[in-house]
Amino acid sequence: MMADRVDWHSLAETLGTIKRTENGKSESGGSRVAARALIHILGNKFFLDAVDYTLSWSDGSEASRSVLQFLKPKVAVDQCMEIFRSAHTDQRAADAVYLLSDLADMDAVKWLDEIFASRLPIVRNYGLRIIDQLWMSDLEADEAVKLIEPILADEDPLVAENAKKLIADIQDEPDYT
Repeated sequence: MMADRVDWHSLAETLGTIKRTENGKSESGGSRVAARALIHILGNKFFLDAVDYTLSWSDGSEASRSVLQFLKPKVAVDQCMEIFRSAHTDQRAADAVYLLSDLADMDAVKWLDEIFASRLPIVRNYGLRIIDQLWMSDLEADEAVKLIEPILADEDPLVAENAKKLIADIQDEPDYT
């Protein structure tokens, strides 16, 4: 359960947003600091429960998914990958990678080989979705294309076609060189 009061000074120290200088101090803030603070305040259990609730597809699961997508807590990202690895059903594995694609940051790139090795075409398609999400924010276009190229030869024609389309979309961007 969340505390009734937040010790903002301790939280800022924990987050490393207070820097001591010759002239006293400086503090950093902004939306990224706010997200990190909320993740810390709410705690890991909150986000692990939110992943489970989202993957239940019960009423309200879109609200939990939206919170996860907005804050992108690492514990939730890691939990999605763990669920994918240990899922007892194909649907649960696919759902976990789909949610991962909503939450993924650059750390997810290290899992793409594992995702693309899945026997499930839907999972491989969701792997492409991870790249699609990342190249719009953190991943350089040429890096994204390199990650996609091996999937062009996927055994499933739809996965291969989606890979081809994603590369075309990336290369059609004005900034692509």
